[in-house]
Amino acid sequence: MVFGFNLFEHCKVKPQISLRYTSLYPGNILEGVVVLNVSSPVEYTAVRVKLCGKERINIKQTETIGEGEHRRTVKHNYKESCCVYKQLITVAGAMKTQGGGGFFSSNPTLTMPAGQWNYPFAIQLPGNIPPSFSKKVTDDFAEIVYYLKAYVDIPMGRDAVHRAHFAVIRPMPIAQHLQAAPFSAEKTFDVKCCCCIDKGKVTARMFMDRTLIALDRDFLNVHFELDNSKGEESIESVEITLQHQLKYTAQGRSEQKTVVAGKNFIKKVIPSGQRDVIAGVIPIDRNLVPSLMTANILSQYSILAELNIPNASDPAQLINVIVAQTVDESNYSPPVYWNENKYVKIPKGQLSFPESYYVPPPRPAYPPQMIPFSPPPNAPVYSYQFSSLPQGLPSPMWQQQPPMVQGAPATIQPLGANWSSGYDQRVMVDTRLPPPPPGAFLPQSSPGALEPPQPMQPYAAGPPPATYQQQPPPAVKYQDDSDLSHALL
Repeated sequence: MVFGFNLFEHCKVKPQISLRYTSLYPGNILEGVVVLNVSSPVEYTAVRVKLCGKERINIKQTETIGEGEHRRTVKHNYKESCCVYKQLITVAGAMKTQGGGGFFSSNPTLTMPAGQWNYPFAIQLPGNIPPSFSKKVTDDFAEIVYYLKAYVDIPMGRDAVHRAHFAVIRPMPIAQHLQAAPFSAEKTFDVKCCCCIDKGKVTARMFMDRTLIALDRDFLNVHFELDNSKGEESIESVEITLQHQLKYTAQGRSEQKTVVAGKNFIKKVIPSGQRDVIAGVIPIDRNLVPSLMTANILSQYSILAELNIPNASDPAQLINVIVAQTVDESNYSPPVYWNENKYVKIPKGQLSFPESYYVPPPRPAYPPQMIPFSPPPNAPVYSYQFSSLPQGLPSPMWQQQPPMVQGAPATIQPLGANWSSGYDQRVMVDTRLPPPPPGAFLPQSSPGALEPPQPMQPYAAGPPPATYQQQPPPAVKYQDDSDLSHALL
């Protein structure tokens, strides 16, 4: 202590977060452990864990002002950041909201002996949070990032802090994916030359087998039936383009861009007076960001189909599609709609849920090694008691090419068992598998089909994990997805 301040206490303790999984679905339970390596006794008031999801926007615009010799170009940089999710739990010591925290905390001061102390934790993510997002177009950038912050609250001094990032994947339920939402439209185009010379008519019938796209398994198949019997010019080719429309908003300013996410140029001549069929597949980048709409981000996709007719106008048709990252085989996730994430921004100093005190269950995933400490009086205490593995895993393609989190491949967590049940931190949460909702589509042949819930069983015999390395998800067998690659002609 220097002049009454604990200026160097944070140097005595090194917190380290170890997450069981770094890629989760909304509604999953984030499990991990905070490991504190203490070199010498340190004064503290509490050990806390905070989850945070942040949306960040950065827009660059130029403006020309003045006239004549005073004409000049001014560059503007607009930034905006807001919290989409924030949650705080205390795993040891006094609660922050019951007696203050931070530099001048009024909570009682404790002493942490030298050694290694392990504090397991488990927090359920809300089911309505937006997925992780990161996309840069020219000088404009937008992202939604999630991270977990563990810190030792040191009075009159700097806190010892460690952060760990994780990704949120928004799955599409298998019932919605099976609907496919096919598209079919027939339209007759007037073909003009030089905007006024009539070149006949072309009738085009366009068909897509699905407009609900899962990046881990689907293909964009487009089918054309072209009638050029009343046209005076030949149709030389068809160009189909997957367009990605992006709109970012910061400080009241917006910037909108359209980028090409995939394209296929199909050359096939259909002479005047004839009919023919053209089919093609648009290649998909499996690392595309999903369809999304938030307060400041708009990400949507459409397919532009154009007929190339020399010496005349080119007829075109626009088709909207929804792009999701993966499919929930268990069918417990809510349907995906690109415009659903209109959340309430969380002001500074406020939380999505009231602060709670976490107590590990008798057999947590990580063995605790904690300093004995009773929860504060009247504290909302909660815990998680797992009886079976959660159900549902992303497809093999997603597991083979997982997203990157802070430069490292993410590990995929199965879908949370209590997906559709309410979340209340004030009570003990029972994570038994709930019965399927009425009318849920659960094909027996699906590898992710759920079994009826079984009575709660005690923990299986055997020692808990000996290390704090990330645990791989359980092996799940899947059917071959190769049958999805053909076009419906």
